[in-house]
Amino acid sequence: HAKYVADDTQYVCPGMSGGEEREIGELALAAFNAAGCSGWGRVDVMLSQNYQTPYLLEVNTAPGMTNHSLVPMAAKAVGLNYVALCVYLASTASLKV
Repeated sequence: HAKYVADDTQYVCPGMSGGEEREIGELALAAFNAAGCSGWGRVDVMLSQNYQTPYLLEVNTAPGMTNHSLVPMAAKAVGLNYVALCVYLASTASLKV
C-alpha cells in the first residue's frame, strides 16, 4: 500500500551527502554488474536506522514506470522528464541473442 497506492509515502532523491550517495551508487552498480545485467534497471538499497550501513535489497531489471515508481522519480531529480526518459530508454535498447 505504501509503495503503490498511498500519496503520503516519501522518497528523497537525491537525499544524502555527495560521498555517501556516491558510495551507494557504486554499490548498486557493482550489484547490477555482478548479476550480469545490462541496459537499465533499479537496485534497491536500505540504510540502517543510524544511516551508517547500506544493505543491498534487490536488483530489479524490469522496474515500474508509474507515477509512484522510483525510476521516473530518479530521472526527474536529474532533470529528465517522463517522456524524455522513455525516449532515452527506447533509443538505447538492444536485443541480445
